[in-house]
Amino acid sequence: MHDQAKGLRDLVRERSLADPGRLYPPPRKLVIGGAKGGVGTTTVAIRLALALARLGARVVLVDADMNRADIANICGLEVRETIADVLSSRRTVHEVLVRGPAGIQVAPGNWSPHSVPDCSPPAQERLLRELDRLGRHADLLVLDVGSGLSQVVRGFWRVADRVLLTTVTDNLSIMDAYASIKVFTADADRPPVQTLVNRAPHDEAADHVHRRLATACRRFLNLELEAAGWLPEDPDSLAPPAASEPFRFDAAGPFAAAIDDLAARLLQDDELRPAVSLRSPPRAAHLVA
Repeated sequence: MHDQAKGLRDLVRERSLADPGRLYPPPRKLVIGGAKGGVGTTTVAIRLALALARLGARVVLVDADMNRADIANICGLEVRETIADVLSSRRTVHEVLVRGPAGIQVAPGNWSPHSVPDCSPPAQERLLRELDRLGRHADLLVLDVGSGLSQVVRGFWRVADRVLLTTVTDNLSIMDAYASIKVFTADADRPPVQTLVNRAPHDEAADHVHRRLATACRRFLNLELEAAGWLPEDPDSLAPPAASEPFRFDAAGPFAAAIDDLAARLLQDDELRPAVSLRSPPRAAHLVA
């Protein structure tokens, strides 16, 4: 199944390159999904995007959580257009991009709770086509897709070059993680999925979570589940903004070190390796929005 899925993604890339209107291959897509709400997918997505940028990757961070889009607020960005405008074809993705911290680009997803974005299959396909056209400007798309078992989340999983399924160590999160894997890998074109255990007290606890999930996937889904690693509890990983000051990200501490290690390993992943060589990383990247 894995070889078939990789073949489908390679075919999409070959067709993209064969399109005379597209001179650049589409960026690789790293989907960050959650076993359930509140497991830290947005924190992981932001911090991982920043770490990848520090390593020289051109990164677009996409807020594709249709239930709770708050990346722009966390990064202290003022936005007018969002991916809701791309979904409705009012704007192209280039028109909604804003510059975020550390040189990343952000496709914001802010919208009013009274104005639900158009998430129909044609709208989602439109958004994905737009994202594929960012190949000239981006090596990697980091998509925070939130959690849940909706068809919208399924659509993002299906086009992913790699899915990082974020969970924590409690039993409910582990069961929800397995449910997500079972639902979203039912298609023939299974995406490569890795578990990322967030807020783990130590490596033994994280390893226990992964082994439980891997055993269940192997036994019932005929799926070999990979481990992306674990992230320690770090309540100060996103430092709260001081009054009248821009939002600042604390780049020190065990959480940041674990994120940096994960980013380095992901850039060596054949599924995510950029089609062109990475530019040299900036001499100094101040993580200030």
